Amino acid sequence: GGLGKTTLAQHVYNDPKMDDAKFDSKAWVCVSDHFNALTVAKTILEAITDEKDESGNLEMVHKKLKEKLKGKKFLLILDDIWNQRRDEWEAVQTPLSYAAPGSKILVTTRDEKVASNMQSKVHRLKQLREDECWKVFEKHASKDYNIELNDELKEIGSRIVDKCKGLPLALKTIGCLLRTKSSISDWKSVLVSDIWDLPNEDNEIIPALFLSYHHLPSHLKRCFAYCALFPKDYEFVKEELILLWMAESFLQCSQIRHPEEVGEQYFNDLLSRSFFQQSTTEKRFVMHDLLNDLAKYVCGDICFRLKFDKGKYIPKTTRHFSFEFDHVKCCDGFGSLTDAQRLRSFLPITEIERTYLGYYPWQFKISVYDLFSKFKFLRILSFYNCLGLTKLPDSIGDLKHLRSLDFSHTA
Repeated sequence: GGLGKTTLAQHVYNDPKMDDAKFDSKAWVCVSDHFNALTVAKTILEAITDEKDESGNLEMVHKKLKEKLKGKKFLLILDDIWNQRRDEWEAVQTPLSYAAPGSKILVTTRDEKVASNMQSKVHRLKQLREDECWKVFEKHASKDYNIELNDELKEIGSRIVDKCKGLPLALKTIGCLLRTKSSISDWKSVLVSDIWDLPNEDNEIIPALFLSYHHLPSHLKRCFAYCALFPKDYEFVKEELILLWMAESFLQCSQIRHPEEVGEQYFNDLLSRSFFQQSTTEKRFVMHDLLNDLAKYVCGDICFRLKFDKGKYIPKTTRHFSFEFDHVKCCDGFGSLTDAQRLRSFLPITEIERTYLGYYPWQFKISVYDLFSKFKFLRILSFYNCLGLTKLPDSIGDLKHLRSLDFSHTA
């Protein structure tokens, strides 16, 4: 990972020359770790129609996709596929074959076998050449693009560049780190850090990313790790994330500056260090998949994302919990959530790029009353978009630590 596959696909997708191809529809679908034919087919359908689809079986989704695409020319990007099963891919592909000639599907993946399953032309991205590596690094490490690094910093920098192994994301992130370090000794400490030699073993955390996190101030570490609540490819709004940080008391405020100002500074610091990046959607931001992995790695079991994190049962150590209402059925109905008695965040995640709202009844094993009575330390409580929620118990008044309460789009 970190070679720039998604970035290249974005350039293709947004290239003005695509207008000359006269596609009837374009769709971008982020697949990531969880791939099954029904989920992906529904996501493609929803991306094309911009409407929520409630179909419960693959045959119905195929029928709708066939009707929408038949005789039409489309461009479809399937970003970050991991599933190696050819039968799953063939099931997704079936209705797409009814489209007009000239339709294109572009897939990004880290897995060679996935690429071969596509039975199409494979473009393998290579690591950057030495001169290209230096250009990327220098661009982000120089405080002023018009000022060159001195000879001693260049010598240390070139050795750091070698450790990034030609990965653009690593070069960009470590460059942004060193832009905040002005002394020779600071650069040398990065060069000789033991983190470069950490065993890879069960995780795929790139040393350069972990090193950049290691050098963050403690207040930024907390704010970044909290973002492990977001699924991969999730687009978030700056102002909403700052409000979550405020509710968790992550912001070191003073009487002179408002919390929103401090939060914006924190956010911009993480953005300038490449922990966040601008989304293709206006006023939205995302984390690169590998940085999302890093956030989850550093927070451990403190954050739990329903369905996206391993295991059907929610760990007792969970402090921050996020979920999609669609995914509740795949878990134990939140039954094990009662074990996480020091829970601080209860946060539904909604795909904000969609304009529709679904109807989600209260279908959890844990009652609303239990949620209020058992979790005395809740700071963030949201039932956004839970239209099935019609009544609140008086025990909500017992949540003395509560800082953020969201009942928008409920009944």
